[in-house]
Amino acid sequence: MTWKMTNNYPDVVELRFFDRTANLVWPDNVNVYVQNPGSVVNYPLGCTLGNKICYGAADRGGKGYWGVDIDNSQGCASCCATCD
Repeated sequence: MTWKMTNNYPDVVELRFFDRTANLVWPDNVNVYVQNPGSVVNYPLGCTLGNKICYGAADRGGKGYWGVDIDNSQGCASCCATCD
């Protein structure tokens, strides 16, 4: 599974991906992916067929979050997909 993420926010955004089925985290529980303003990045994930994968992101200033947030603590309407 590959997620194509665009940072339209005017600040650096940190993000993670969460396998909510198998309780896995990309890149891991300590590190984050860093995406600069205006960038578009593809994130290939080696996930298991059928598992629910969600993204979570937050700006470095602590002013906002997207998806399930950087710590997987939020719900979301459209930030998850099934690994195919």
